[in-house]
Amino acid sequence: GSAMCSARWRRGAERGSAGFTLTELAVVAAVVAIVVAMALPRYNRYVLRGSLHAAQAAMLMQAAAMGQYAQDHGRYPPGCASPAPLDDFVLGCSSDNAASPATYTITATGRGPAAGFVFTLDSSGARGTPAAPPGWSAASDCWVSEASGGCAFSFSTAATRSACC
Repeated sequence: GSAMCSARWRRGAERGSAGFTLTELAVVAAVVAIVVAMALPRYNRYVLRGSLHAAQAAMLMQAAAMGQYAQDHGRYPPGCASPAPLDDFVLGCSSDNAASPATYTITATGRGPAAGFVFTLDSSGARGTPAAPPGWSAASDCWVSEASGGCAFSFSTAATRSACC
């Protein structure tokens, strides 16, 4: 029995092993590390942009809820009418019913991976990004959606707003 096993082992050793050498494994690990190092920042930017768009969509839904509340009650609510739960942003709402006409402002403040972002939307439809993290640009007339300063939506003047919609 053991002589037969020894003979099989020797034949296997002569043909070479069916496994990988340490050098081959190190090369594969290095290639995988390079691919991950290149792909991870892109993926993180993709996920962040998704969070920005989710916050902006939640603000638009909140604006609709604020308008509906005003129709039902003759004034804007003192806070958010129906805040949507967001992972990376907190919605805040304020209103001034004493103003003529009454106004409101919705603010989305980033947290976690979106920390540093602040988006605003007011009752006139004006959108802004008063704060952005390092590497991003703030904008007074739009919601920034790209690090390069690209806007998701922009109205620069009231004349443009009335001519547009």
